Amino acid sequence: MTPVSIALRPQPLGVFPGIAGSLLLPPAPAGEEPLAALMKGRLPERWPEAWQFFARAVDGHDEASLLEALPEGEEGIFNRVVLRPTSDVYTWARERLEGEYRLLLDAVAWRAGLLPEPPDVPPEVDGELRAFLLGCRAHAALERGAREEGLEALEAAAAASGVGPMPGRS
Repeated sequence: MTPVSIALRPQPLGVFPGIAGSLLLPPAPAGEEPLAALMKGRLPERWPEAWQFFARAVDGHDEASLLEALPEGEEGIFNRVVLRPTSDVYTWARERLEGEYRLLLDAVAWRAGLLPEPPDVPPEVDGELRAFLLGCRAHAALERGAREEGLEALEAAAAASGVGPMPGRS
């Protein structure tokens, strides 16, 4: 069997219910096999130490337990906003994050009602991150009744994800 090679990029897995679907996993020694299981929607038999907060989230632990288990670093900063989406925590995190982390942070802040619009999608952002951000833009457009803009953003998100054209659209 060929070993699974997964490029780690900051992105929520999105396949788990509740708060767990929005948390970012930090890189972890021996994390490739557990990550492959998670990407298939399965829980790993053994969790890397740095992912104990995520194991707790999946098990339904409370916010204090998750915060206690958060590792340091960019993912930990981001995850604090997911767990405590207040303007103070968001401002604190935004001062500490850059690049892709800041784009994801702004998307989470929009979803939490801290920003009026999701972030713009810079042209250099690609792949699943581009698809995610365009999906947020589509959601916002559809919420305000801009149907055509929302559909265009959804089509662009599908293209960025490699899914292909949507049925019934040119």
